Amino acid sequence: MKPLGKIGCFNTDPSSPPPEPEQKPCGLPMTILMGRKIVIEIAGTVDQLSKVLGATAGRAVIDKTGILGTYDMRLEFALDQSMPGLPEEPSEAPGVTLFTAIQEQLGLRLESTKGRVGRLVVKSVERPSDN
Repeated sequence: MKPLGKIGCFNTDPSSPPPEPEQKPCGLPMTILMGRKIVIEIAGTVDQLSKVLGATAGRAVIDKTGILGTYDMRLEFALDQSMPGLPEEPSEAPGVTLFTAIQEQLGLRLESTKGRVGRLVVKSVERPSDN
């Protein structure tokens, strides 16, 4: 994990000024899937990375690092059977797991704990009325 240079990243809000030529969008990950290997690149905060990791791992990831600022982050790891939506075949792909990659490549650590997680429950759906 390295701090972004002078160029930094740009806000994707349409009302924001246009980006510089080499800027990356803040918080929008580029995810590349190669067989059972995944590469995630993101220019943004550790909190934004935690949201991407939560979506990838299929469970809530909460940033408790206290690290502020924007960073250029790249994470490369092998998919395993504990990740949601994968077929029931054994993984032959060599590589590190998500937990190991976060520690070795970014110097961060994921800790599994129990706690409350907010959920959105949709009780009904209706078509919009003609106004």
